[in-house]
Amino acid sequence: MREEDLVPLGNVTHPAPGFIAEQHHYFHVAVDPELRRPPLEDGSPLEQQALVVTCSLEDALAHCRAGAIVDAKTELALRRLKETLG
Repeated sequence: MREEDLVPLGNVTHPAPGFIAEQHHYFHVAVDPELRRPPLEDGSPLEQQALVVTCSLEDALAHCRAGAIVDAKTELALRRLKETLG
């Protein structure tokens, strides 16, 4: 993947403006399934046994609605992707 392959998914968001300097940037990129590899871990406990799970966008959004995906920034990114793809 090259940097120019990244397609923005809307504006940056701030989860707690005025309290935390964190920013969330959202992008999508086409991935050739044949070239996909397991993610590299950075050594932090949060990334131990990292796993890529393949599912359709509709299934991922259904997991958000069902509460199986509880991360708000992930749901926002999925919804923005749905809007972008139509």
